[in-house]
Formats: sequence, C-alpha cells, structure tokens
Amino acid sequence: MRFYIVALVALAAVACGKRAKGPAYKVVELSMHGESVCAAMQDGTVKCWGDNTGGLLIAGAPASVTVPTEVPGIAGAEHVSVGDGFACAITTKKALWCWGRNDHGQLGDTTTDPRAMPMPVVGIDAVDAIAVGDSHACALAHSAVLCWGDGGSGQVGDGSSVQRTKPVAVAIGLSTAIAAGGNTSCAILDDTSAKCWGEGSDGQLGNGKRVSSPKPVTVAALGLTAIAMSNRHACARTLDEHATCWGDGASGELGDGTHEARLQPTTVKDIAGVTRVAVGDSRSCARIGDSTVHCWGDVPEATHGAEERVQGIYEASDVAMSGRSRCVVMKDLWLRCWGANAHGQLADGTTTDSPVPTPIHY
Repeated sequence: MRFYIVALVALAAVACGKRAKGPAYKVVELSMHGESVCAAMQDGTVKCWGDNTGGLLIAGAPASVTVPTEVPGIAGAEHVSVGDGFACAITTKKALWCWGRNDHGQLGDTTTDPRAMPMPVVGIDAVDAIAVGDSHACALAHSAVLCWGDGGSGQVGDGSSVQRTKPVAVAIGLSTAIAAGGNTSCAILDDTSAKCWGEGSDGQLGNGKRVSSPKPVTVAALGLTAIAMSNRHACARTLDEHATCWGDGASGELGDGTHEARLQPTTVKDIAGVTRVAVGDSRSCARIGDSTVHCWGDVPEATHGAEERVQGIYEASDVAMSGRSRCVVMKDLWLRCWGANAHGQLADGTTTDSPVPTPIHY
C-alpha cells in the first residue's frame, strides 16, 4: 500500500502551503445524511467525516470528525451512501459492503449486530446502485430493486411493515435508478415512470395522496431520469432537463414559488439545463449544464424559497446536501462545502459554520 508515500507527499504540500494532489484526495462520489458525510475516493478508499456518534461509522474515531478519515476494511469503492450511523459502498467488482449501526438489520447481513468493519450484504451481487434512508437500504442489481432494514413505514416495499435483515425483492419490474430518504424509497423504471413506497404523510410518494404504502405506488409523472429524496420531499430530473419536486413545501423547497405541499410532481420555476438534483431537509439544489449550482428553499443562498445560483461555484460535477450542510464535487474532483458545521461535516478542520463554499482540509 502507498500509505507512507501519500503521507509524505501530504506533509510536503502542507509545508509548502499547497494542497496535496493525488487519487487519495479526490472524490468520485459523495453522500450526506444528517450531519455525517462519506465519499468514495479516486484511490478506491472510503473516507467519512462529521457525526460519528457511537463510533461505528468511522471505527476508532471520535464522535465528531472534522477532516476526511479513511474507513478501514474496504478497497476498490466506486459508490457510497450514508444513513443514520451506517453506510454502504459498492466496489469495482460490484460487490456491496455495509457497516455501522444495525439495530434494524440495515446492514443486510441477516443479523442485527453492529459492525465497525464493512461486511458483505447477503444474497446480492452485480450491484449497480445503492441508496439508504434513516435505517433501511435499497440496491439496484440486474435492473431489479431489493431493500432491507427497518420496514415500520413500509419502506422495504415488500408489502409488510416488519424489518428485514437481508435483501427482499420489490415487485416493480426493471428499474434504472433508486433513491431513499427518511422512511421512504423510490425507483425510476426503464419506461421513465417512477414508483415510491413507505412513509407518505407529506405527499412524498407523489401519487396525489397523503397516505403511506408498504407497496410501490405510481408517481404521477413520466419522463424522469434521476431522483433524490429527503425525509419529507423529493425532486427528480426530467428528460427535458428540468427539475420537478413533490411532498412538503413549507420552506419553498419544491421551487414552485409557493410554500404549499404538492402531492404530485410540480416543475421547479426558472431553472433549466438540470444535470443533477439533491435534496435536504427543507431545501433543494441542482447542478446546471453550465456547471453552476442553484438552490431553493430554506437556504442562505435563496430568498423566500426562490431559486438562486450559489456564489463561488462555477465548475461543479456533483452536489450533495443534508440538513443545513451542502457539498459540491468540482470538475477536478476536489470538494467544496458550506453551511452548518456542528460536527465537522464541512471537513475544514473546524466546527465553525461557513456561509460560503470552502475547500475541505486534508
């Protein structure tokens, strides 16, 4: 392993007042949940930071971690998704590993035992995507959706309200994308329609009702290509490169110019050329084709729920958010974060909030 070489390069860069450059410092994929953040790095490792309460998300680290810290026991990671005290990663061989809290079976290893080290999920292979909510997870494998973990709100999608300690199939047919947030799950099917299941009291199932469902229900929209979920609302990218949102809208997070809930997808106003969508509690963001990031809802960058471009971000490749914290992966795979920072989730070495995008500290 090149640990010593990378460490020496990093020390030399600090001594020269310049940031170190290399695959260990560049982000391939980013995931945020609550005040925790995890990233799949270009060198195949997973690094996490922020809230580490219980010490399971980042083994051996304190409750608050202010700089990216490598998760031991996993290599070749390409994708990552973090939930409430647990996380999962997909490797280059399309194997799925999870670690952390497991009180609801969310690690998918047939037990409810917590794991400080990554363990393989049972009975699943050739995994293309992973999405986790508060205490459940869903994966896309062979174009099929499988879920496990807490099922109290029907978020596992098998028609029950019980927890599942290993993956169970969701009967929706061939799918191309998945999302999970809070106690809700969604998938986009290969015909560009979408189905959601689980908690629906705020209209986050998108089917015109405020009712939860343990079975998938059809979202009232077609032409969807990507989807993101928070606890109480969802946003999706459309084929014509717009954004559409539904669910709770009290803080303007649906971007339709109101503070009303929408039980069906509603187009975000004054925004086009959308390539990525991200949602957090009471807020939403999108990456636009010109590599800028626009946000709306209860965020410092927006006024009264209106869509507004984030200042200081001109070359974004991806965006992630949770709570009052947001991070953007730049085109050069470096990271910029801003917002709330109580647990060090901005990765700048402090616990001080920042209103402007700030380079992370390695």
